[in-house]
Amino acid sequence: MHARAALLGVGFCLATLLTSAAWAQQEYVVQWTADGADTSGYRLFVGPAPGTYDRSLDFGLVLPDADGVRRMPTMLDETIDQHLAIAAYGPGGESAPSNEILVAAAACDATACDDGNPCTVDSCTNTSCTQDPLPDWSLCASGGSVCLSGACTAVECLADGDCSDGDACTGAESCSATGSCMSGTPPTCASPSVCLVPLCDPLTGCGLQPAADGLPCDDGLAATSGDSCSAGVCAGLADTATTVDSVQPDELGRGRHVVAIHGTGFVPGSTLSFESGEGPIPRIRSLVLAGDDLLQAEVEVRKRGPKRARNWDVVVTSPDGSRAVLADGLRIVP
Repeated sequence: MHARAALLGVGFCLATLLTSAAWAQQEYVVQWTADGADTSGYRLFVGPAPGTYDRSLDFGLVLPDADGVRRMPTMLDETIDQHLAIAAYGPGGESAPSNEILVAAAACDATACDDGNPCTVDSCTNTSCTQDPLPDWSLCASGGSVCLSGACTAVECLADGDCSDGDACTGAESCSATGSCMSGTPPTCASPSVCLVPLCDPLTGCGLQPAADGLPCDDGLAATSGDSCSAGVCAGLADTATTVDSVQPDELGRGRHVVAIHGTGFVPGSTLSFESGEGPIPRIRSLVLAGDDLLQAEVEVRKRGPKRARNWDVVVTSPDGSRAVLADGLRIVP
């Protein structure tokens, strides 16, 4: 004959988190009574359904406490229902399992679901933990660390501005999708003229400065030769004598007017003036060289003009100091 064991109960003892996947492994104390005759030890049976056991734990010989109850701590998974029974064994064999006790699955404890990863949102539903990854680029630590694919990763940059070296000549640096700084493309500084040299300033970027005076160039005018740079402007000497042949219109009243001066030998740097007249001198607001045979000027006749018509000589002065004069070329009327 073998002693039969009577399972009294299972009591919660100490909660211990083992892994994030097994958040509810808890230590319990199994309690039972038995007469102990011809007994070498006790075996605990554990299973998912009544009368169905998928594992057993050999407690060995467990002596009773002063109250006659035998006790043994064991770890149980609280995420599922578990059915327990105990049997005694000895030299003559093993007894039939005792009465069965159900240890019901416990509710999920959200604090026990923490996996220690700042890039997951830990939660529990009924008896299971879930860890959902935060969106990429969520901040996860000080010093520029972000979540990437569910892992807290130190990155070099969070935005393009983190990569700027403050030098306009190296191009606009950028921050890549993986948090690494990418070099910019240096600007290509160009010049519209051989008389202007392109340069790049680290603070302002592309700019221009005058080329050396005397550098050969081409002013694009067929009537000049010996073209060279001077203070950043290309100009040549007229191959033909400068003349002023006509002015259109040649009669102006009060206000501003666009006037065309026709002639020959006009070059960059040529100037226009009105001389040998009476009263206020017509004011030249702007002057444009439209060709070696045409100057275009904006001329203003003041409100307090002459009380009677006055004639003015039209004078074009070349850079070399030579002058061409159209006598009485412009008439100012009240």
